[in-house]
Amino acid sequence: SSIPADYLDTLKEDAQAYIREYTSDGWGETTTIGELTYEGYIMASENSDSAYNDNVLYLIYSAEATNSEGEFDPTRVYFPVYYEGLESVMGDSGEMEMQYGWRNYTNAYEYFNDGYVYTYGYVNPYQAYASIIEEVSDDDMVVEAGDGFDSFKSFTPITKLSEVPEGVLDYAKSKAEEIINAYFGEDYDPEEVTVANLAYVGDIFYVNVEEEHDYDENNIYCVVYSATVTSMEDEPEFEPTTMYYPVIFGGIYTLPDGGFFVMRVGDILNSGYIMDSWVWSKGFDSGIELYDYMVTSVADSAEIDVSPAVEALNVPETSGETSPNSENPEETTEATTE
Repeated sequence: SSIPADYLDTLKEDAQAYIREYTSDGWGETTTIGELTYEGYIMASENSDSAYNDNVLYLIYSAEATNSEGEFDPTRVYFPVYYEGLESVMGDSGEMEMQYGWRNYTNAYEYFNDGYVYTYGYVNPYQAYASIIEEVSDDDMVVEAGDGFDSFKSFTPITKLSEVPEGVLDYAKSKAEEIINAYFGEDYDPEEVTVANLAYVGDIFYVNVEEEHDYDENNIYCVVYSATVTSMEDEPEFEPTTMYYPVIFGGIYTLPDGGFFVMRVGDILNSGYIMDSWVWSKGFDSGIELYDYMVTSVADSAEIDVSPAVEALNVPETSGETSPNSENPEETTEATTE
């Protein structure tokens, strides 16, 4: 960076104090922060052809967060603090000195272990790098990263189903089952509706062709589950029905070491009345409707890769046959309603 070393040291001290002030005031007594480690910087400044002189400097520190009540596992958090409008001005002493116009945290925040405790910042440094670069990138800006944080730029977006590593599928299935079962427990009253035979059906992969550099949405991975729901009323609201529950994950990237990261975990898509009854549910009560909503309706705005079992949902069922509910029928998970 072109910032004088002594002023950069001043900003580093300021950033550390700013982070500790935030964690002390914003986290409460049960969550504490360990030693802060400087991870590097990202700086964006107007290029020489610009009529303006805007700039922004992100200083990134990390520290391990712990919770005394065990609400989340010890987690390393990356805290970007940014400074805008850095410039050299005449000081009171009659000498030129540096100053900035605005300082703040990144507006990104995450919940620890998907619980109730959250923090500003990131728990994944690759996500932090990608998000900050997206935030500052512009035709008029020159962007640089250094002091080690540039090492987090090496990631590759997944572009089709065949590139999805088994680890991503395992992760997505585990999270989807957690989300779906939590929904069953919260919204399905077992005295009115029971659910059984939760099973993985297949998946859909999207690459956004309209906004190629939107890291959160450039690719979306959707895993589809099915389950049988039954009305338990004395006069059943509907016949036993196969429901489909698509859960989405946004921004999936592979890393040089063979790992991966997922930038966003979504929720079950769509909702409506089950089989024209008065019972409301997330998901779809028809494989054809799911396919139309998830594939056909967005075909013009995304490149879509669909697994064979999801493709099969678009075929009308014949009498006496049941919908396909798993590419791997042995992989079923008992749904909970507690």
